[in-house]
Amino acid sequence: AGAAIEHFDALCHQLFDGNGEARKNLKTKDLTKALDHHFGIDGGAVFDDEFGLIGDMLKQLQRRSVEPLVLDLNHALFKVGAAYLERYQAVKAERRVFDFADLEWQAYRLLTNDQHAAYLHSRLDARYKHILLDEFQDTNPLQWSVVRAWLDAYGDDGGQPSVFIVGDPKQSIYRFRRAEPRVFIAARDLLKAQGAAVLRTNQTRRNGSAIVALLNASLAANPIFSPQTTLAAAAGAVWRLPLIRSAPDAPVEAAGFTLRDPLTAPREEEEDARRLDEGRAVAQAILRAQQDRGQRNGGAPRWSDVLLLVKKRAHLTAYERALREAGIPFVSDKRGGLLESLEVADLIALLTFLITPGDNRALAHVLKSPVIGATDDDLIALAARAESGWWSRLCAAAREGASAPLQRAARLLTSWLDAAPHLPVHDLLDLILHQGQLIARYAKCAAPLGRAQAIGNIESFIELALNLDAGRYPSLPKFIDALRTLQQGSDNDAPDEANIDAAADAVRILTIHSAKGLEAPIVVVLDANHSKPANDDTGILCDWPQDQAAPTHFSAFGRKAERGAARDHLFVEEERFKAQEDWNLLYVAATRAKELLIVSGVAGLRNAQPGGIVEDSWYARLQAAPEVECDGSAHTSAT
Repeated sequence: AGAAIEHFDALCHQLFDGNGEARKNLKTKDLTKALDHHFGIDGGAVFDDEFGLIGDMLKQLQRRSVEPLVLDLNHALFKVGAAYLERYQAVKAERRVFDFADLEWQAYRLLTNDQHAAYLHSRLDARYKHILLDEFQDTNPLQWSVVRAWLDAYGDDGGQPSVFIVGDPKQSIYRFRRAEPRVFIAARDLLKAQGAAVLRTNQTRRNGSAIVALLNASLAANPIFSPQTTLAAAAGAVWRLPLIRSAPDAPVEAAGFTLRDPLTAPREEEEDARRLDEGRAVAQAILRAQQDRGQRNGGAPRWSDVLLLVKKRAHLTAYERALREAGIPFVSDKRGGLLESLEVADLIALLTFLITPGDNRALAHVLKSPVIGATDDDLIALAARAESGWWSRLCAAAREGASAPLQRAARLLTSWLDAAPHLPVHDLLDLILHQGQLIARYAKCAAPLGRAQAIGNIESFIELALNLDAGRYPSLPKFIDALRTLQQGSDNDAPDEANIDAAADAVRILTIHSAKGLEAPIVVVLDANHSKPANDDTGILCDWPQDQAAPTHFSAFGRKAERGAARDHLFVEEERFKAQEDWNLLYVAATRAKELLIVSGVAGLRNAQPGGIVEDSWYARLQAAPEVECDGSAHTSAT
């Protein structure tokens, strides 16, 4: 038949399956006899070894066969990317703005440009005699190159400014912007070669002795960790809550059909019930810890002494619901969550109705929200009417002397429907805000702790309508389409909720990245049994040795099966950096706690150890902590 791709694929199929696992060979008596005759004693084992080696060679050839696809992808990237960057830079120049990357790049260019460098160095030399760089573990290679270009210009000149660098490589957690511990190490080694003294300390003043002892026992496998001591007076404690066990993806059941208050009850979704039970267990632990602190210290402890940390925001809704059920006040740093907030969801429903008056669900949402404030009886009465759509029913009911909220709704919605085609979105929202007295109505309906957040989110949404794409959305449909695009994008693209009052006496829920630099007497690390970094199915592979002025490799990559083999050594390094950052994130999270560290999680369902512990998860690493079951906490989800 001759050589062909399909024949190669068929051969591979005979030696290994779609997951790359070697196929089993059924050893019949005749086959065993033939193998022993050909290979000698234990010929079956020799055959299996040869079979595996041939399979590995074919897998390597198979991987190499996708190299042309890798080249095509990167050719396209550099062609389209150059055009995109050119356009992006032109837009910024037109608006006379720089982004942060521009500031870094332009600073480097100026300091390395022969025409301008001498002048800049003289100005810097005249002004600065000492350089202090704090939090240096968060420095990326380009930033370090800026500093190095400044220092290199002095050569052997004794007038070079003194340099003092402070940092902790164990707290380097900004790999997404290329900050890595090896930048710190390169800077340390360079300055040491120039005569700098290197001072080390492994002593903290924050964490209680029990917390430090746990870290010393649990982080021994971390390549850059060394045992620590503490000067903190408190002994401290660590509680490891039992893992939540239940069937996967069990829905949170609602007690029959009810019309919800959107300011106090989130939309019912098919969220994982185990996360809700984890939140309930954490809530009980917080209540017990606060009670213990109150008895020990006297007086009522502050809720703001409690910090809840998550690695990702995926399950915040469940955790918030559990705290709400327990009566624990909280504030949540929902970066990218403006469009998911309840009050903004009300406004989006209102705008959706103004586009499509026949959208019964959107109208019901608006009627029940504080924008109108209709009662359950009002909506039941509308549902019982005979008119074809809810908007027709509302208008008819208002003419027949319906309740005051429904009459107000008919009057306002009619006015806003007339205005919607003629006003830009921002002006329409401004009209709705004032005619509907939304600020006053939401302030009245919101819980005292959430009042400032609700009002701030409404004002942020009005501002978004003005700022989104420079206000170039004169029509509602285009604006709603833009909002949907933002909602479907990543957290980094979606607009943030309004800033919350940091002085509020409430439990704070933050991501670990947001909590860096903060501390609290009580810290809870949630979802610790599912802490492994996500797989990178697409991205940029960038290798930037710290002694080089620019990256030595830059390429795009796709799924693992489409990466080829030529860059294997770079992917190995990338995985090592990812693993190190995972250790660093755990260290940063745990060291926010001054007195009590609480660790929680849900049982793993796949490839988990006995008891549901996921291998190499943060929960597994912290198994040396005593397991503490708090009274009133649920550890098995109802299914």
